[in-house]
Amino acid sequence: SGGGEFGFQRGHLALGLLDGGFSALARLHRNHSLLLLQPGELFLKRGHATSDLGLGGRGGGELGSEGLDVLARGCFRLGKGFGVVLLLAGAAMLMGVLGGAKDPLQPLGFLRAGNAAEAHGPAFERVATIEKLDARLAEAKAAGKPVMLDFYADWCVSCKEMERFTFADPKVAARMKQMLLLQADVTANSDADKALLKRFGLFGPPGIIFWNAGGKELADLRVVGFQNAETFLPTLERVQR
Repeated sequence: SGGGEFGFQRGHLALGLLDGGFSALARLHRNHSLLLLQPGELFLKRGHATSDLGLGGRGGGELGSEGLDVLARGCFRLGKGFGVVLLLAGAAMLMGVLGGAKDPLQPLGFLRAGNAAEAHGPAFERVATIEKLDARLAEAKAAGKPVMLDFYADWCVSCKEMERFTFADPKVAARMKQMLLLQADVTANSDADKALLKRFGLFGPPGIIFWNAGGKELADLRVVGFQNAETFLPTLERVQR
């Protein structure tokens, strides 16, 4: 399934980050004496003039050596820090994959207690087929209620950003609660998912389609990609006019 494939890809990326971190630290460890003992002398022995780097004056061989030593030590620390960052990122991502986390922005989110879950805005009703979508649209039209259809997938980073930063905004959430909120979860990329995407000419999430209270699709108000709350709110206001 699409979700399983995404989990495999995240696991592969996590292992790649871990390997990169270990490799970087191993190379630095092997070259530790080369970088930290007397890098200035090593540089001079290769026939380079310290004046080329502006690290020494006329008789400044010793000053040039000291300058290069400082430079090498700084490079060592920078490389070590980079290796540690790769290790931490890889470990966090791997733990997220093993723990079943679905949010790529929060690979360790599964460690939270259930009552500490972060609010993601109003709840959506899932529609898995075109037939179910059409039925709910007909009901909304009869009730005189505008509709918002959100295309979503677990692997969609922009979808997670919309949930966390846009839908959870109090003003946006208040407007959304006045609408019928439908969501097509296309994580699995099934035939039914493809049919829903094809109907609206979308290649994938995120994508948001609106209908007014009279049941008319508002094609000019479609949202494709991430929008912050400030940009998204006027669109909701236009739908509800």
